[in-house]
Formats: sequence, C-alpha cells, structure tokens
Amino acid sequence: MDFNLSKYLHCELLMGDSVLVTQEDSWKYVYFGTVDRNILQQTIFEDLSVKSSGFEINPSALGKMFFSRSASVPRYKVREIKDKYNLSVIRDSSKADTVVISKNELKDNIHDNWYEYMFSRNNVKEVLEALYVYPHSGKNIYRFNDSIIKLLNNKELIKSSIDKLNALRPDIEYIAFSYRSRSVFDTVASALGIYSDPSKNDGKTIDPHAYDTLLQSKGKNVITDSALQSILGSSEMDYENYVFIDELLNSSDPSNIELGLTLMANCNFEESQHYLLILLGDYFGRHRYVNYCQSVAFKSLLDFMDFNYRTRVSLDDILNKADSLNKLTDEIKAIVHKRATSEFNHILNKYKWIQSKGIEIVKPQPQQETE
Repeated sequence: MDFNLSKYLHCELLMGDSVLVTQEDSWKYVYFGTVDRNILQQTIFEDLSVKSSGFEINPSALGKMFFSRSASVPRYKVREIKDKYNLSVIRDSSKADTVVISKNELKDNIHDNWYEYMFSRNNVKEVLEALYVYPHSGKNIYRFNDSIIKLLNNKELIKSSIDKLNALRPDIEYIAFSYRSRSVFDTVASALGIYSDPSKNDGKTIDPHAYDTLLQSKGKNVITDSALQSILGSSEMDYENYVFIDELLNSSDPSNIELGLTLMANCNFEESQHYLLILLGDYFGRHRYVNYCQSVAFKSLLDFMDFNYRTRVSLDDILNKADSLNKLTDEIKAIVHKRATSEFNHILNKYKWIQSKGIEIVKPQPQQETE
C-alpha cells in the first residue's frame, strides 16, 4: 500500500479580536484514505523497517537496548537472557543498537479525523487576500453580527492574518477548521466568489511526536515489544502445563490462582498463544482483580494477546489460533469437541428424545469467488 503523510494545522476564524487564530506548535500529520489504524500502522512499520515478528529477530544482534515508555516487556525476562546474548539496557536511544517500541506505538496515536474540515493552505490564503483587497464584497457577509463585520472590515487584522498564514512552517499543506469556522469560511468564500471545498475531512491524524520519534530511529534495529516477547519466556506451554494451570485457576485457593497466572505470564508467549487464549477466555474475567494481574509481566501478556475483560473467545477463535500456529493437535481438538458437545447439550437437554451426536471438527475451506 502506498501512503503519503501531509501536515496540517488547526486554526479558528473570527474569534476574539482576530480574523485567523493559529497555534503554530499544534500541527499534526494526516493521512487521507480509508484504511483502518492497524493497516496504516503496519504500512508505516514496513516503511521504517520495524520488526514486528519474533522470526525477524536475531537475539545475538540486539546489543544495547533502549525501551520506549510505552513498550511493555518485564525487565526481569530480559535480565534472564542478557548474559546469554550479551544484552544490556540503556537510557539513551541515540546510543542504542536496538530500540524496543510498543506494538501499538503508532496505533494508539492515530485518530479518525471526524470533527475537522481541511482546506488547502492556498485556498485559505486566496480567501484572506481577496478579503483584504475588497472586504465589503458580497451581501452574504452581512449575515454575520456587527462584531464580526467589524473584524472583516478591519484591513489591519486581515493583513495580520495573511502574515500569520505566510509565517507558518512551509511544509504545512492544510488548514483545519472546526465546524463553526468551516461554516464562516464557506460563507466568506462564497460571498467573495471563491470556490471552497472541505474535501479533506476523511483522514486520520497522527501525533507528530510518535511518528517523528520512529523516524529518528530509522536505520537502527527497531523491534516491537511483542516481537521481543516472542523470544523470551522459559518454555512453550504444552498440554500437560495447560491442564495443570487450568486446575490452578479453577481453584478457590488464592495462592493457586496466583501461581497459575504467574505460570501464564512466564511462558513463551509466541509458542503458547493457543493455550493462553483458552485460559484467558475462561478465567481472566473472573480473576482480573487479582493483584498479580496488575503486574508488568501479566500486563505484557494481555498486551501481547490483545486481550481485555471484554474480549470473548469462541470455539472458532480457539481453532483458528491453533491452526495459524500449526498446532491444531488432537488435544486442542478434544478440548473444542468437549465444549461443542457441552454447548449443544445445554440447548437440547430439556428434550428427552433428542441427544447430540456426531459433532465433527472440520476446517472450513476458503470460499470460491463466483463469476
């Protein structure tokens, strides 16, 4: 996907004693397009060569590591392997060999641009210059109240606004207005016989600090915290581990529950996603107020899995996850089969003559496109 980022500045028209109100330090990036935040972030990550998968990481080449504030990785996990791979954690990103960022470093700073209407900078300049030359043009201007008409008739204020616009950093391409200012701008432009069209109101804004920080790291080894997590952790969770943790979390003993949560947070996330998905789906809603769930280690697990207490896990989710990892084992199928049978029986158990039989797990085939 090709993408272009433009820069814009939010301004207001006819507020207080000014024709054009600017805040030069409040500029942002904007992307005009229909893709969602996930795709836009992934596109930017690819453009800046950010590694978001554990398969792209060479542990021996990590060297001096700098963690962004939003990166969620328990430092004790890094300490466990730092001697093995000669790693160290530093506080100066300029001296780092590897910069670790959040997997949502940009996504959390991308927002739909619903409430701003963007006009090209040249369009705004054209209207102000025409207003300066002939401020009384058009009867529609007199739809405003007396205080606004006074501003529009004050050539010094209009010239000051033109100077403000010209003084803005040259790479700002668009001026964004709120709905009120957009209405004023349209009315003034129409009265002056100038075409104005806020066609640029469907974009996504990106916080400049988040993007520029990434841009400054271009050329370094930049990886996401989830990619780093995928090579950390003591071991993969197998079926026996899953059964053991399931029993711990199903216990009424607080120490058993905390032990189960601890084992989840310390396994290898990448290799254990299928079992972690089941356990989180079954127990997180019940145990999310346990103190250990507020620890850095467990929060990093939730972040890796994109999980919160509202997340629901279906049987399809379990099968899709296991299949995506090439770990759709007989044990996983047995877990799903048991649950499917239980759900089916739950619906039909009020009937004496009806019993559930023959539930079979079959991977769906991709739908063929019809001509």
